[in-house]
This record gives sequence, structure tokens and C-alpha cells, in this order.
Amino acid sequence: MRVGVITSDFRVYYRLVNILKGMRINFTSLISTDGISDYDIVFSDMELNFSNCYRTNGKNEYWIRQMLLSGHAKELIIGIDPGPNPGVATISDGQVLDSRNLYELNDVLKYVDSVTQQCDYDRLRIKIGNGDRANREKIITTLKNYDLEIIREDGSSKSLKRGRDWEAAIKIATSSDIIERRNRKIKR
Repeated sequence: MRVGVITSDFRVYYRLVNILKGMRINFTSLISTDGISDYDIVFSDMELNFSNCYRTNGKNEYWIRQMLLSGHAKELIIGIDPGPNPGVATISDGQVLDSRNLYELNDVLKYVDSVTQQCDYDRLRIKIGNGDRANREKIITTLKNYDLEIIREDGSSKSLKRGRDWEAAIKIATSSDIIERRNRKIKR
């Protein structure tokens, strides 16, 4: 995939470059629109009239990741490994868009809100592992406006090195071993 970046604001350029480098995506920095149609995707902060150009301020990281990996999703899944430092992962139609550790429970709601507001999808599923009951219940309370699925996570963290809870979150997101559903009003 050929990716281009053309911006008028260096701050936007800097944000885009950091996202692309973090994803290990090769890209070309463009200085004009000449040859722009040779690229599969071009990100810009300007309004460009090409079908392959997407306007962004670079702050919508999850949408940028989704555009590069899967485009519009039929199903977006967020997996959460509960704990004092929760692991989270977002999967768009089978493609891992993002996985990371969060360092505070309060950041889970911010993460879920950001992902659900930025990504383009038909169906949303949020799956939480059944481990660490106390922190799981705190996360469930925080996510009161979302439909949640509690997933049996037996062994999802056993073989992981400390600090790699995001790997357990991927396993939770891809699991179909649902123990319980907590249905609530979906906010979109």
C-alpha cells in the first residue's frame, strides 16, 4: 500500500508521522499534489479533491489506523483485560487496530469513548475478561452506557510477561466464551 502525507501545518504532519511510524507503515511526504493519484491513501489537513485523500488533524489516531488496516468495519471489538493497569485492544473485522496497557482504571472510559467516536463500524462489542473481579466491576461501572460481554479468560494472562496485559486483551477480544451479558443503552 502506498501512503502519502501532505499537510500545511507541521503539528498535523508530526502527529501523522508518529502514528505511521508507530504502525511501521512506509509513507512518502508529499510537497505538492502532483502524482497524488499514484497513492492508495493520502492523509492531509487540507481539503483535497481526490478520492484517495482523507482529511485529518492527526488527533483521530484510531480512525487513521482503521483506514490503513481495514476501512469501515462490520464489527468493531474492544477487549479489556481488567486489573489495576488494564490491557486494552481494538479489533476491526479481525484486524488488530490497537493494543496497549493503560495505567489507570479511569483511562478505560476515555479509551473506549475515543475508539467508538473515531472508528466507523456497524456493530460494536465490548468484551471484558472475568479476572480481577474488583477492578472488573469498577470498569463495568465506568462503562455503564455500553453493552458489555463478560468473557471467561482462563489462562489468557498465564504465559504473558508482566506488563503485557494488552496481549491478554487481544485474547479476550477474540474469545467467544461469553459468561454473561450486561445490556445497557448503546451510546454512539
